[in-house]
Amino acid sequence: MNWRHLLGAFGIGVVGGAIALASAQRLVGEHASGQEKSQGPSTLSARAFNLVDAEGKTRITISVSKDGYAGVGIWDGQGKKRVVLGVAKDGSPGISFYDGNERQRGGLGFSTAESGGLGLYDSEGRLRASLGLDDRSNAGLTVYGKDGRPIRSIP
Repeated sequence: MNWRHLLGAFGIGVVGGAIALASAQRLVGEHASGQEKSQGPSTLSARAFNLVDAEGKTRITISVSKDGYAGVGIWDGQGKKRVVLGVAKDGSPGISFYDGNERQRGGLGFSTAESGGLGLYDSEGRLRASLGLDDRSNAGLTVYGKDGRPIRSIP
């Protein structure tokens, strides 16, 4: 999914979608309590890290995908994706928020062309409102119906 579709009615490319950390694989990680001091290496390199809870469930993943997307994913205690923060290879940053059914409910993103926006989604994951700036700092607000069509737009 492409998060740049978000503000289509206003013509601004930006937010939401699946800021592809969903593609960041849950790799097996090791749990470190952080209670004891470590004299470990000053640099540790890997393509992905998983932080797990006491039951061994992945709660945080830090990874870089094959296509260059760097991201952090946070899962709740039931293993549901709740927050994804990432930066695309081209430098476009974004963050998405998910409900208990792993449906996107909100997102904020910026393109490398200096446009950006905020998207709010309903319980079915449909975009219902967007607020954004284009690369000339023109602002726009759009409210969408359940069918995905714009109901109101400013300007």
